[in-house]
Amino acid sequence: MRDLEKKSNMSQQLSRPIFQSATRERVLVYLALVGKADYVTMAEALSVDWMSVKAAVKRWEKEGVVRSDYFDGNRRVLLNPDFAAAKQLRALLEVLVGGGR
Repeated sequence: MRDLEKKSNMSQQLSRPIFQSATRERVLVYLALVGKADYVTMAEALSVDWMSVKAAVKRWEKEGVVRSDYFDGNRRVLLNPDFAAAKQLRALLEVLVGGGR
């Protein structure tokens, strides 16, 4: 019985986002897959409001996880290669993309 309870609790934990919110997590995964993108492109690909994407990006920028630049009047966002744990983050995101979670 205890084993079933442990497995049930584990599966519930794994179904929750590990990066505070589903949108924040999906933004990172998307950037790991495509490299860089603007808010609207990410919002369309993730089927979320672009303001939600913008809010997630702003929080990640504040934490140094992503960075952005302007190109042709659009803000492009990418994973920050200078982030202290960039290598480890990319490895984790690759696991998430590969369904290892």
